[in-house]
Amino acid sequence: MPRPTGSDLAEFSYKKIWDSVVIAGGEERLNARAAFVDFLKSKSHPAIIAEEYAEKNINLMLEQILKVCDEWESLGIPRPLDVIDPNGSIITWKHPRFELISGRKKLPDGFCDIWNLVRSCRERDFLFWCGAYLYLLGCNRIFVTDTSGDGGIDLIGIHEAEPFRGLCFLVQAKTASSDVGKESLFGDYTKYLLLRHTAKWDDYRKALGVDKTSDGLGVVYIFASNQEFNPAIIEAARNLPIMLRSGRQLAHGLSKRADLQRWLRARDRVGATEASLSKDLYGPIDGTV
Repeated sequence: MPRPTGSDLAEFSYKKIWDSVVIAGGEERLNARAAFVDFLKSKSHPAIIAEEYAEKNINLMLEQILKVCDEWESLGIPRPLDVIDPNGSIITWKHPRFELISGRKKLPDGFCDIWNLVRSCRERDFLFWCGAYLYLLGCNRIFVTDTSGDGGIDLIGIHEAEPFRGLCFLVQAKTASSDVGKESLFGDYTKYLLLRHTAKWDDYRKALGVDKTSDGLGVVYIFASNQEFNPAIIEAARNLPIMLRSGRQLAHGLSKRADLQRWLRARDRVGATEASLSKDLYGPIDGTV
């Protein structure tokens, strides 16, 4: 029978252990070494072989787990777990004393509920969550523009008050079933660059009221996805004036503001997310309309 390999270790460290941590009913503490042994046994490796392999590779396993923790924090999101000793003892964000023991901030309580919904939603449903994120960013006017010939822009939002008056966010909302690659980014960003030279851009400016202002317009292009971004697209965005927002980041921002039920009520008020430069989403999302 084949022995465990580095692929088994990577599958556990980068994926399997997180499946049991980032869920609404996750455990408060666990032992990575013991969990890895159980994982190997579930793949039909004999217990003695699984124990031996886990013992031999405990340090590498923890390094890989901590690498994923760093990736969470690089997105501005608290890590969901903390390794508290070299034997693999772990406390998760569900532990009541997580912040005291780890010295780190914990995830908002409603994070998992919102993240699971965002990453599983379909294209038009995702437009609402991007609109809600524009609301979080402080936009006072929010419109869905997702239609044929939209110029690579699915939503637009603008600040109308100081100190960011005149700051406009243009969002391309991309739904996928797995990580998004750079080809998708380049295609939509090229459409956006051409947009500024079309009549459609004039329509957007009028909807935002920019054609009547006296203090200019600042534009931020956001490429948002319900999934995550692969390394190639992350590198590409570093070299272009593009802000990436993954489903995980959207969920974190939204869960800091309110729980899932509050956002679902807002979604009901918004209704169908059809393209319209006369239907402002701000009021329904805010609850004032």
